[in-house]
Amino acid sequence: MACPIEGPNMPNNKLWKTDVQINSMFGADMKKPGGKLESTQYFLTSSYGITKYLCFDGKLGVGDVTFDIKDSQKIHYPTNFAGGYGGRLLLYDNKENGVNCIFGMHHISVHPNSVKIDGVKHEAIVDEWQGSLLVSKKIERFRPYVAAKFSKIYLIRKVDGARKRIQPEDDLGLVLGLAFNIKDNARLNLEGRLFDEDSLTVGFNYAF
Repeated sequence: MACPIEGPNMPNNKLWKTDVQINSMFGADMKKPGGKLESTQYFLTSSYGITKYLCFDGKLGVGDVTFDIKDSQKIHYPTNFAGGYGGRLLLYDNKENGVNCIFGMHHISVHPNSVKIDGVKHEAIVDEWQGSLLVSKKIERFRPYVAAKFSKIYLIRKVDGARKRIQPEDDLGLVLGLAFNIKDNARLNLEGRLFDEDSLTVGFNYAF
């Protein structure tokens, strides 16, 4: 849920980068039966530079899910396992003017605990598949970035064993972010996503 595009800073060749992330999605509009999807996750992530131009991203953590069903009840599924994986490809990198361009593909899945309401068991799984194209510009210690993204957020619900997959209203979104170099190997990242979802990610990463 609220899958971040992992920012404009990729790990160097054969090096690891670790990250602590907090993702908060305030709402994504879902199709029939309609409603808003919300979630908060906490992740420990790791990225590895396969080459200078390609890296692998993985994450493990926990997350919850809330589905506010239109003209009906609001169901909160308590915190449990969440994880994800993906990769990024450096398409363009001009050191002289500080501009780079990155293509990313990521998948994230949240498996909250089930709940019982009036004796009926409610279960949920959230899957998001996402592709993004990012452009950033380095300005001293700062690197602001903007990206276009395509995503599919699926909510898989089971009510007393009956399964249904709910799709999002919108697939296209905009990403605005800012990375700040605390020092050469430590960065703070702030990222917001709009249109297909309203969400915010705060991350701190360390390269070693």
